[in-house]
Amino acid sequence: MLMSGRGGAYSFERVWFLDCYGHLISYNNYWSELVRIPLQGILVSGYYMGAYPFPKDCQVKVWDIFGNMLDVPHMSLLAWRDGLVSFYCAERQAYVTIDPGTNRTGWAAHVADWEKFLPLTQDAFEGLLILSDPVIGRIKTESGDEVDYLQFVHSQERKVFTAGFGRKRINIRSNIENFSKIGRLKIGESSLITFFGFMSGRTYNLVVTRLGPVNF
Repeated sequence: MLMSGRGGAYSFERVWFLDCYGHLISYNNYWSELVRIPLQGILVSGYYMGAYPFPKDCQVKVWDIFGNMLDVPHMSLLAWRDGLVSFYCAERQAYVTIDPGTNRTGWAAHVADWEKFLPLTQDAFEGLLILSDPVIGRIKTESGDEVDYLQFVHSQERKVFTAGFGRKRINIRSNIENFSKIGRLKIGESSLITFFGFMSGRTYNLVVTRLGPVNF
């Protein structure tokens, strides 16, 4: 549904958030807190639902897969010029941060890589799942050779928002439109996608086929 505001046209979207090492921000009911989980072929709890692109003074409200609002601290969403966002809690005077060692979240006084997240609309999220799960997606070269499914580099490499089809590494932030296009494929449909590499100026032409649905 399209709407208009002071910043121009926007739509009503469900948006998930990806951290710099390729884990999703989700919600753990046992701990009653935000956590980070790897991509695992399904849509997960912990998404924002509202106007997108994010309006000015956007408040973070997080929902589960059943449409229930989750109990998280009152937070504002701060959008940066690089397309990433952070979550700021005025009561704590701190930003949500990740802990790659425990997969839990915490709080930080300042913003760096661990406090910035990449917004993913449902199309983009589904596209990432298709690329990273061989059950629901297949990837080949133009000549028909099978290609490894997409995997994020380990946090120890300190390469943020970077993943690879084997040795073919791509910049995640530069490929959001590609992920969205893949997420809109119908089951059995294929598309030739030009992925933007991790190295500036490098591209990879790959044929992506959607094999199945993405479920909750």
